[in-house]
This record gives sequence, structure tokens and C-alpha cells, in this order.
Amino acid sequence: IQLGLDKGRMTLVGPARSQEILRALKPIAKSGGGSGANTAIGLSALGARSALIAKVADDRMGRLFRDNMKSRGVSFYPIIAINPADDPLHGLDTSWKTNTGTCIVLVSPDGERTMATNLGVASTLQPEEIDLEIMTTASVLYIEAYLWDLPSTRKAISDAMIAVRNRGGKGFLQPIGCLMRGTPPRRFSATCIQPRRFTIQQ
Repeated sequence: IQLGLDKGRMTLVGPARSQEILRALKPIAKSGGGSGANTAIGLSALGARSALIAKVADDRMGRLFRDNMKSRGVSFYPIIAINPADDPLHGLDTSWKTNTGTCIVLVSPDGERTMATNLGVASTLQPEEIDLEIMTTASVLYIEAYLWDLPSTRKAISDAMIAVRNRGGKGFLQPIGCLMRGTPPRRFSATCIQPRRFTIQQ
């Protein structure tokens, strides 16, 4: 099957392109995931208390995601997207931002992963949508920085980091955040996790 994706890379796509790819792939397996969610699931499996804040739509994938997080022992605080047509904050160019974000992961026989990612409503996250009180109970905040390039989501990330650090907690930004354009993570006192430069102590 020729899908026009670069092997071994992640490509951002819209919902129409996402559906086009899915129609060419049958059968498929669906599961709640994503880098941040997988981290929370892994921590929960290791016995830690983990929670996740994420923006989803009230659609099938959003409900699947919520159910998956609950079944994996993750306390999930969903931000449910309302219809952009009724929301003045999201009134511009939102025709492709009304669905829950998805990532189609293709694994070739040699084990290489190729991904087609539709950010969906995650790209409309606004700072005022995050309940910063939730951060006051966290000792560690881990954030994936895929949305760091967007001004509104960057502000949401910064506010969350500051809220945790002000309460004596630690904030960590996934490595890609260190490479993004714009304001460096140290602006809001985040710690960049460098890949392959850590040790696990028993």
C-alpha cells in the first residue's frame, strides 16, 4: 500500500487525510495512548499515583481514550472540547480541530515505526482551560512539548510548570521541547530530559 508517508518519521495530517489512511488499513487496533498518556500508564503500572490532563472531543475516540485511562489506573482530568462554532475563543480556522487527536502508527516488517498524527482539539488548548489547583497536589509534572510551538498552548504549558514549581514540585519537559523554536524552557524553570543520559536507580 502506498500512503505517501515518510518511513520512520512522524507526519502531521488533518482529519480527512487521517481517515483516508485508515480506510486503506484494515484491520486496525485502537487504543488510548500518546507519549504523555503512555508515561502516565507506565508510572501507574509501576505503582505510582499518576494523573493526566488532556483535551479531547466528545467523540468515539475521546470516549475510548477516557475509558482506557480509567482502566489503566490513571486519574484522568479531561478538558472536553465544545463545538468551536459556539466558542469565540476557537472561532478561526477550526474546521479540522473538532475531533480528538489521533496518531496512526504503522510498523513495517523491519520494526520501523511511521506515524501520521492529527493533533485535533489538542491544538486548541487554552491556558484558562487548565485547572491549576490540580497542580498543587503534584510533586512532579511531566509535559510532552509537541504543542510548544503554538502560542496559546505554550502559555498553558508555562502556567502549569510555574504552578507546580511554586508549590515545591519539579517540572520536566520531554526532550523535543529543548529543540523547539522560540522561548527556551528555562524561561519557566523547566528541566529538559536529555535522551540516553539518565540512569535508573533500584
